[in-house]
Amino acid sequence: MMGNDTRSAALPHHRIKDLDTNLSADHKLLLNCARTHLSLSNIRDIKVLLNQITDWPTLIQLARRHGVLPLLYQNLKLTSAKDIDDQVLEQLQSFSQKTALQNTIFTRDLLNILTLLNRNDIQALPFKGPTLAVSAYKNLSLRSFCDLDILIPNKDCLKAIDVLVTQGHYQPIREWHFLNKKWEDTYLKSYREFSLTNGIVSIDLHQYLTVEGYLSSEFSFEYLWNNHETIDIASQSIPNFGQIDLLLYLCVHASKECWRKLKWICDISEFVQVNPDLDWHRLFDRAQTLHCERRVLTGLLLAHYLLELPLPEIVSHRAEKDQICYALTAEFIQRLFWQDNQLGRQFTIEKFYLHLKSLENIEDKLKSWEELNRQLKTIFIKLLPNSKDYGYLPLPKSLNFIYYFIRPYRMLQEKISYDRNKK
Repeated sequence: MMGNDTRSAALPHHRIKDLDTNLSADHKLLLNCARTHLSLSNIRDIKVLLNQITDWPTLIQLARRHGVLPLLYQNLKLTSAKDIDDQVLEQLQSFSQKTALQNTIFTRDLLNILTLLNRNDIQALPFKGPTLAVSAYKNLSLRSFCDLDILIPNKDCLKAIDVLVTQGHYQPIREWHFLNKKWEDTYLKSYREFSLTNGIVSIDLHQYLTVEGYLSSEFSFEYLWNNHETIDIASQSIPNFGQIDLLLYLCVHASKECWRKLKWICDISEFVQVNPDLDWHRLFDRAQTLHCERRVLTGLLLAHYLLELPLPEIVSHRAEKDQICYALTAEFIQRLFWQDNQLGRQFTIEKFYLHLKSLENIEDKLKSWEELNRQLKTIFIKLLPNSKDYGYLPLPKSLNFIYYFIRPYRMLQEKISYDRNKK
C-alpha cells in the first residue's frame, strides 16, 4: 500500500538506457541482495548469477565499499549457502559479525551520550546510524555505519562539546584551539560540524544537517525538533526525525554525496517499504517548500530502477514535470560502480557541478557559490597555529609568528609517525 496514492506506477524505462548491459554479474548480484526482502525473481537471479562469480575477494570488497555486506551475507546464506565455498561464507559471516558488534558498541555509546546531554539540558536529535538501522531495516546489524551523527541547536554547540569532553571523555578530532582567541571564536561560531572520538566511537556533532549550507539551509533544528517522533532502541525511547523529514533528509544527504554508495539508495528503498502509510502529497509539498524536490525524485527513481522499489503514480507525474531528475538518475547509475568514481568527500569542480544540477531554485544556486568561499576558509584554518604547535615548542606571544613556519614541519612529522604506526 502506498499511503494516499495506492496505485503503483510503471515508470518509463526508456528514460534509463542500457541499465542491464552496463552491469557486471558482481553488480547484479549485489543489487539483488541489497534488500531485506527477496522476491522469487530475486532468488532465481541470485542462483543464476552465483555461477558467474569468479572473484569473491573483489565482490566482498565491493560490498564493503558500498556498505551492503551484511545484506549480501544474509541473503546468500538464506538462498544459496550450499552453493558457496565454506571459506567464502565464513569470511562473509566474520565481516557481518564485526559490523553487528561495532553497531552494538556505537548504539550503547549513543544512548549514553543522549542521556548525558539531556542531563545537561541540551536537546539532541540523532540521525543516520542506529536510529536509521532500526527505522528502515528493523535490525541494528543490517545497516553499517562508522560514526554517530547528532544534531543540536546552535546555541548549545559549545556547551555540548564541553560536556562531551569533560563528562563523556571524548576528544576533538580537528585541531581548533587556536593561539589567537578571536580566530577561535570565529571558527566555533561558523563551523557547521564538529568531530569527537573516544576509542573506536566517533561523533559528528552537527549545528546544521550538511556542511554545505546551501544544500540543507531550510532544515532548522527547531522545525525538526517540533516534528520529531520517538523510536525504541534497547528498551530506551529516543528522539528521531519525523517520517517525512527523515525521507527528505535521506535524499538530501545522498545527493550531497552524489549517490556514490549503494547503501544510501537501500536506505530509501527500505524506509519507503516499511512506511506504507506515507503521505506522498504532504511529502512533495514539504519538498517543494524546502527546494529539494529534484533530489527526492532522484533518490526515489534510483531506488525504483536499481532495487525495484514500487512507487505511486504521483512520483512519475512529478518526475515528468522535471526531466532533469531522470538525467541525474542515469548519471548516478552509470557512475555507481565505477572504480575511479571521484565523487568522494573532498570538494571537486565535478561534484560541485552535480550539486548545482540537483538544485531547482535559483536562490539556492546563487548561495552555492558560497561553497567556494568555505573551501578557501578551510585551507586558511589549516594554516592557523594552535595549541598543539605551542605544546610542540612553547614560545612567548611576541614570537607567535614563528609557528607559521613550525606548523608545517610538525604536521609532516605527525603524518610520518602515523603512517609508520599504521604499517
